[in-house]
Parts: sequence; C-alpha cells; structure tokens
Amino acid sequence: MGKPESQVHECKQHWVKQMRLKFCVRPDDEITKELINADGTLNQKYFHPPEGWQPGKPKCPWTDNERALLVQGIEKYGIGHFREIQEEFLPDWVTYLIFRPPFALVL
Repeated sequence: MGKPESQVHECKQHWVKQMRLKFCVRPDDEITKELINADGTLNQKYFHPPEGWQPGKPKCPWTDNERALLVQGIEKYGIGHFREIQEEFLPDWVTYLIFRPPFALVL
C-alpha cells in the first residue's frame, strides 16, 4: 500500500519549499531574499500591490509576445531574476523593475 494522501501532500509541500529555497533565493542578490520566507513558503506581502495602489491603465502595455518572452525567462532563470530575464529576453525594456507588477498579473 502507498502512503496516505495527507502524507503524500506533506512530502510534496516539503519538496516545493526546498526547491524555492534552493532556486529562488540568491545570496548575492538582496531582493531575492524577500521572495521566500525562511521556511520556504512564499512571502505573500512581496507579491501584493503596495498599499494605496489603484489599478489603472498600464504605463507600458505588454504584448502577447512580450508576455511569452517573460514566461520563457521565468522558466529559464526563475522568479526574482528579472535582470537576467530582461537582458536576455527583453533587452528593449529600460529597467527590470517594471517586471514586477505585470509579472504578478501574468501568473
């Protein structure tokens, strides 16, 4: 007989947390330390819009092609590696900081 479903779920969650800690946090990049809590769970506050933020018309609308390139970059480099994604996949974008709001909406 296999493991009970709850035990399988716990094992999967443990694995996910370990992968986040291994691949999402880079010691040389301070901003990545804000993505994941010490136990491997997502830092929900990081992904929420700033207090007082109101949705509106995007300053730089994303095309379908740009969204696809962003997803490719995330697949290759992981969440939080916006500089690398911008340099390789979206070099025409002025700064990697513009990725954060659309990134949250893409996922």
